[in-house]
Amino acid sequence: MNNIININNFSVQYYCRKKYLEIIKNLNLRIEKKQIISIIGESGSGKTTLIKAIMKLLPQNAKTSGKLAIFGKIYNSENEMQEIYGNKIGMTFQDPFLSLNPTLKIKSQIAIIIKKKYGKINEKEIHNKSYELLKKLNFNNIEEVLDSYPSEISGGMNQKINIALSLEFEPEIMIFDEPTSALDYDSQDEVIDLVLDYYKRKKPLIIFVTHNIVLAKKISDRIIIMKDGCILDDSPKTDNGFIFNSEYARLLYNNALYEKNKSYEIRSSKKLIELKNIKKNFKKKEVLKNTNFTLCKGETVGIIGKTGIGKTTLCKIICGLYKASEGEIFIDKNTNIEMVFQSAKSSLDSKLKIREILNESNKINKKELYEDKVLLNYIKDFNLPVDTLERYPTELSGGQNQKIAIIRALLNHPNVIIFDEPTSSLDVNSQKDILDIINKIKEKNSLSYIFISHNPQVINYMCNRIIKL
Repeated sequence: MNNIININNFSVQYYCRKKYLEIIKNLNLRIEKKQIISIIGESGSGKTTLIKAIMKLLPQNAKTSGKLAIFGKIYNSENEMQEIYGNKIGMTFQDPFLSLNPTLKIKSQIAIIIKKKYGKINEKEIHNKSYELLKKLNFNNIEEVLDSYPSEISGGMNQKINIALSLEFEPEIMIFDEPTSALDYDSQDEVIDLVLDYYKRKKPLIIFVTHNIVLAKKISDRIIIMKDGCILDDSPKTDNGFIFNSEYARLLYNNALYEKNKSYEIRSSKKLIELKNIKKNFKKKEVLKNTNFTLCKGETVGIIGKTGIGKTTLCKIICGLYKASEGEIFIDKNTNIEMVFQSAKSSLDSKLKIREILNESNKINKKELYEDKVLLNYIKDFNLPVDTLERYPTELSGGQNQKIAIIRALLNHPNVIIFDEPTSSLDVNSQKDILDIINKIKEKNSLSYIFISHNPQVINYMCNRIIKL
């Protein structure tokens, strides 16, 4: 029998607010060896819960029923899975900052994996293997990257390193959870080439969790589409490509194709922000060189460019989180700037309820807390569940968490909001939903936006002026 994973009548429930919520519902699935399977679904569909169940990484409030066997064996805990982690099964998570240690330099983290793989090995050999690993990923300034902490390089660079380290042990099953969502198109291609090259050499089972149905159709032997904890479509590749039975699958594909060059009227030529000849160096690395930027009232300015080119660095300088090495900065005195970061999961405290998160700034500044009716108006505007205030971030989907991050920014009454890849980790339906809400709020509150994205289709859909770094 070629099945490497067997799932029978499998369900997962999360205990939440004194009751169990069913996330996966009586799922049946057989997965064979030597193929690339893509699992697609919108935020909250259960796809990440499914792979966490396979890896035995479900949270403590989870309850399972049914059977899930890997290599013909049922594993009951993460401890039992230790015997197959690494060379038998590996996983790359969506957020590389949750996988890499922020207190260790990149060279130290690569060294840990190299020592584990090769045993006794001297420092020169470790350095040579580390250098070659980054060279295969087409990194420039390799020595600088090796000597950097994860926070000193881009999210995309971190993700490529994370993926490469996962493949070092050459596992028989490799699970990728949204591995390209944080990357620009060129870096996406590099990662996909890396994955496909590994597949050609080793013929493992690759499970590719993604919201990008266009990408899935290019690389997969089989596509599984999930919604509300169930499998709606399970389509193997045929001579005619993939044939989907559900209308939902066709909707996912259509929503991946954004309108282009959507224009918005600029109501004012008043400059809110202007940067001239900005330079920014990190140690010896020059990230920004003679960069100019202007934001006028009512604009949505898009910033696009390769991973590590300096998009987020520029915006952090505007926010005052970084200090420019050289250059002039003008910000209108009445400008109040907020920034919504790429990973809502990292920016929201998982130990606090949503009500507490939205009141966190007021509590720190000893201001009066917002009444529930104020917060519920935002909850309604963003089409969130009515009980959202009582939930924790872990009880919300990725798209719902991103909406909370945006609400938190709006509560501080900004007139400029910087969005740093706010939809990159979301499925296309959730992306479209959030982008349309962002536009609606802009019109309602006369806001100005700076919008960072790797996706030119999203940039064209959102912005009336585009800057390429």
